[in-house]
Amino acid sequence: MVTALADHIAAHALSGWPWACRCGGWSSEPEPGLPDRDTEQTFRAVHAAHVAESWAERRTIRTVEELAALPERVLVRDEFGEFFERSYTAWWSTADETGYGPEHITLPATVLYNPEEDQ
Repeated sequence: MVTALADHIAAHALSGWPWACRCGGWSSEPEPGLPDRDTEQTFRAVHAAHVAESWAERRTIRTVEELAALPERVLVRDEFGEFFERSYTAWWSTADETGYGPEHITLPATVLYNPEEDQ
């Protein structure tokens, strides 16, 4: 089964070039603590960090308009760590089972589960 994360990783793979990325990202600097910047293992580790960072950015919601575009049953965590699930009528807090408007969610928020992408 292919997930959205797998698609994201595949979009970043550039066959034969472990340090280059289809998105235009270039992994030229090793992560601190890696032994040798010229090894394929080092380049792969740097590239993996780049993919993880770009995945996190893709899942970040910064505006109320972006919240409004999310589908029903999406689960987000707001800036303060509170969890909300979207229904047709409201954003439901998992902490107190209360429905709120999108303005109650403190941005930026992170999409933890999107039923249209995550399997």
